[in-house]
Amino acid sequence: MIRLLMKMTRTILMAPVLDSTFAETYKSLLQKLASIPGYAEIISEIIEELKPGPIPPSLKTKLRVLLRHLRMRGIVCQVDLKSHDVVLRYVQISSKRVIVVGLVRSESRPGTWHVVTLYFSRRRGYVLPSSYCTCEDYAYRGFPCKHIVKLKDFYITHLNDIYKRCEYLRHVVPEAGLHKG
Repeated sequence: MIRLLMKMTRTILMAPVLDSTFAETYKSLLQKLASIPGYAEIISEIIEELKPGPIPPSLKTKLRVLLRHLRMRGIVCQVDLKSHDVVLRYVQISSKRVIVVGLVRSESRPGTWHVVTLYFSRRRGYVLPSSYCTCEDYAYRGFPCKHIVKLKDFYITHLNDIYKRCEYLRHVVPEAGLHKG
């Protein structure tokens, strides 16, 4: 959905005149995403100005701002899902990847928690090699440790809970599953 929004925004920026059908389709897409924190204001301003016909310079400026925000920040959802060993803090979705940040308890030292950052590819669904953990094993070996696997499994298991907490993610992520694993 983010890619579609970005593609449609670029199309409008390149066009001198906006078609009424395209304007209505774009407006309905924006209305689905209007509740996203950090985007609500700019989306409502774009919806107000979006009309068929010549595209005013002020609308083009707002569309460029929206496009820049989508490209640079993506969409962030504060989650705070907890289990005995894992705390999922937030999920950030951009057009190319999904970033998941959480804490995982150490098995050998129960009072110690490791910060884990996962990077999923949006196209292929796998964890990218740049995923990171603060544990000694990851620092020494440089490849995924059990903390990365534990957070990945927790995230995939609780995708439905994440979507319930961040209702706008249902519009951003396709229904047919985000990641294969």
